[in-house]
Amino acid sequence: MPPDVIAKINEAFKQENKGKRKSVPDRLYRQARTRPLLLVHVIEARTDAADQDAPDILVALGLSFPQFNDTDVAKRVKYRVNLVEWKAIVENEADDDAGDETENDEG
Repeated sequence: MPPDVIAKINEAFKQENKGKRKSVPDRLYRQARTRPLLLVHVIEARTDAADQDAPDILVALGLSFPQFNDTDVAKRVKYRVNLVEWKAIVENEADDDAGDETENDEG
């Protein structure tokens, strides 16, 4: 974001919240964005020794889309999907579900 936009957001927040709150909420910055924002958080997991199935690294995604009015230009948004990866995910989920049913039938 341009520094002047950040300064305006900070000043407006200070004027509205005199003495109440010191830090500017990030939602105010996101509202002023003109382009989408993708946040990728890579987190090193810490687990108890007993929990051996827990992953070592966790990944969290955050998406923030600016408000826009494009009704005069388009009514649909096209997304691209990696079909190979999508099929692999679906197959893995189907295998997991089938394994759960087999375990339930035997027990």
